[in-house]
Amino acid sequence: MARLSFDAALRRNPANAQLWFHKAVVQSELKKYQDALDAYNKFDRMMPGNISALLGKGDVLRALGRFDESIQCYDNLT
Repeated sequence: MARLSFDAALRRNPANAQLWFHKAVVQSELKKYQDALDAYNKFDRMMPGNISALLGKGDVLRALGRFDESIQCYDNLT
């Protein structure tokens, strides 16, 4: 249900960075890691360097087994 709500809201306002961030968080919680990564990447293009997004993206990359990229995200936190 939340996914459909985010999709509908993003169709109306695809430039809303916060919607992309929250969609990424929800997708991650649902273990839909590739969808979460796609949403984090869209958010990152709009608001690069956001600490919460870097943490979430790092966690998603780790869950996908992409450890080097995950470490790079965590390194960008400092």
